[in-house]
Amino acid sequence: MPDSNYCHVSRSSRKCRNCYNNPTDQDAARVSNSTEEVKVEDRKKPRADDPTMPATYVLQHILDCCILATMGDLLKKRLQQQKFASPYQEALLNILVCADHFTRRMEAVCAQHGITAAQYNVLRILRGVYPNGHARCDIINRMLQAAPDVTRLIDRLIRAGLARRGRSEIDGRLSLTFITPQGLALLDVMEPDISASDVALSELISERDARQISKLCERIYGGLE
Repeated sequence: MPDSNYCHVSRSSRKCRNCYNNPTDQDAARVSNSTEEVKVEDRKKPRADDPTMPATYVLQHILDCCILATMGDLLKKRLQQQKFASPYQEALLNILVCADHFTRRMEAVCAQHGITAAQYNVLRILRGVYPNGHARCDIINRMLQAAPDVTRLIDRLIRAGLARRGRSEIDGRLSLTFITPQGLALLDVMEPDISASDVALSELISERDARQISKLCERIYGGLE
């Protein structure tokens, strides 16, 4: 009698956790008690050990097994704790750790060019409306992270020659901030280093994963606002 714990795809004597949740593997394992034949409805679905099954499915199945087997190990090692209060706590901590990694990476790149990540964010916002400018409140609403004093951020950029203040042509009472040619040039110089994070991420996850992460993050912070 075949071993019910055998994983036909990863060729392991112990069925992986993914197999228990994999309908095709369950269907392949279910047989009739009287006839030892696979049920009719199950025969319509591909078997995990079917030689005609696409190689891409087999590869994805093995990768899923490996991911499930190691999921959570990195966070446990980083925080030096063995368990979490709930999967939601684990997810939240993973988000914070991941965000911290990319934040520190961004800060390091910006420091090499003599500005902070928050100042880079302001320059990026101003470049988006160049040659027009933004009022301070518009800059605040577009910041990736809340800054304690955007006025001081703008003042530093002006002193460095990366931005300038001016008046709105429509409402002369409204003060606007504009990016300067020097500020545009700095962003162009920084672009390869900034894009390196995108490249690094693309080597770790697929476009489909990236879209799924974006969708989940938007669902989270959209629901909390």
